[in-house]
Amino acid sequence: MKHKTLKLVIFLISLLTISIIIIKNDSLKFDKLFDSFIDTELETPSSKLMVGTFLWLGYEPLFLARDLGYYDENQIRFVEYLSATQTNRALRNNSIHIATNTLDEAILLLEQGLDIKIILIMDESLGGDAIIGKPEIQNFKELRGKRVGVANIAVSAYLISRAFDIFGMSINDVNIMPLQGEDMEKAFKTNQVDAIVTYEPTKSILLSMGGRNLFDSSQIPGEIIDVLVIQNKALQLFPKQIDLLLKGWFKSLDYLREKPAEAALMMSQRMGMTKEEVLIALEGMRSPNELENKEWVTGENPVLINKGENLVNFMLKKGFLKKNVNLKNIIS
Repeated sequence: MKHKTLKLVIFLISLLTISIIIIKNDSLKFDKLFDSFIDTELETPSSKLMVGTFLWLGYEPLFLARDLGYYDENQIRFVEYLSATQTNRALRNNSIHIATNTLDEAILLLEQGLDIKIILIMDESLGGDAIIGKPEIQNFKELRGKRVGVANIAVSAYLISRAFDIFGMSINDVNIMPLQGEDMEKAFKTNQVDAIVTYEPTKSILLSMGGRNLFDSSQIPGEIIDVLVIQNKALQLFPKQIDLLLKGWFKSLDYLREKPAEAALMMSQRMGMTKEEVLIALEGMRSPNELENKEWVTGENPVLINKGENLVNFMLKKGFLKKNVNLKNIIS
């Protein structure tokens, strides 16, 4: 009986080992197939332009343009992620051609060696990014010794670092609690944190729950900028789609300015906000028009380069960057 049991055990182990080898080999084959598909994706001119993004009010004119029929779904496809981290991972893996990003995130991509260009200044945050505290916390300095939730994205680290500088504090004065963007509201509601570094629409949601605005991007105007980043090789592969994407963006901004109530109602459905909340939240950002976009990237001293170099110096000082990056070639 013991010999039969031993033989059965040996047989099962052998079977399991063979299965693992087969699975591993199949997995390697699948990975190669997947990699091959990804590589082909960027090299096929007839394929759709893949635009990666995540939920932020400043990016919503893209979806407003789509809903208004400004985009041909056979030419442009939007891929939605939960965070900037996921979006940038997809860009690095060639799963998408374009990514919505903050300028500091774009600088980090440059440091990592990605060959990218900025083709659009999407918005300047003028209050849309904020540090929201519990109702009993009266001001930022009262966060000493408190738990502060921070998402694992560069812009959140930048915002709280600027707040520390302004109020004469440091990261050692608070207890940083790493959070995923989608967990912010729950963490605040269940008292896992005393404050959260966040952005719209979560900012408005936390304020509606009684949260207090302790610091926001209106106190550092022009420092948090959202841009549209493209892989350089995609510029040559998708000229018509890129032109369509940018024209649709500016038409969407025109619609937003001319019919703010109608646009806000359309945007509110995706944002999970009321029309009135969207209109208020839009006051916390500004989207440059087509002429302003050109002014940002042209001339002997483009605005984008000046702002970018200031940002690079700050990121180097704080250790967010390990080495300097050249911004001269980032403008398309």
